[in-house]
Amino acid sequence: MTMSGWGMRRPPGSDDEIGRWRLDDAAQLRCLRAGLTEALTAPARRADPPDLTERLLIVATELAGNALRHSGPPVVVVLRTDGHVIVDVADDAGHRVPAVDRQRAPGAGGLGLRLAAEMAEEVGWYPEGSGKHVWASFTI
Repeated sequence: MTMSGWGMRRPPGSDDEIGRWRLDDAAQLRCLRAGLTEALTAPARRADPPDLTERLLIVATELAGNALRHSGPPVVVVLRTDGHVIVDVADDAGHRVPAVDRQRAPGAGGLGLRLAAEMAEEVGWYPEGSGKHVWASFTI
């Protein structure tokens, strides 16, 4: 997926929540990765593509890190499944539209949205209340 294909829209329908994490600081990203790994490697999920867990961990960590950096805590990460695995990251900065900083020098960070677009099948965002959600969808 290219960044031009990303924009404001809701993720594919998925109501089966398999995990939820609240982050108040960047140190909790390690706990998020551990929780996601546990949820994705449960016996019922073993038939998923072998690289799904690693791709999802990278994308979830990048999106949650962006949310903490640009909106501040709390950030809520929800993992859902229904034919897809969807990671949905909610923050309280509904006034800040997610955007790729194309002027940033290589190695200066800021690759979260680009990585998400490259590693997930779909990426998008939508406002909700005073906040917003940024999500990525992976096919099972």
